[in-house]
Amino acid sequence: MVKVKPARGRVVKDRTGKLVSGEIEVNERDLFWAALIRWGDVTIVRERTR
Repeated sequence: MVKVKPARGRVVKDRTGKLVSGEIEVNERDLFWAALIRWGDVTIVRERTR
């Protein structure tokens, strides 16, 4: 599982058609989310280190 957020300038909807507005956790092996990551519609949010 990874956290993703919509890329700047992109409008992203989940499978149900709901708008994704912030960070959400998804399975990067799921074909739907893997495609959005590959196409650059969503970006992976890296863990913050202190």
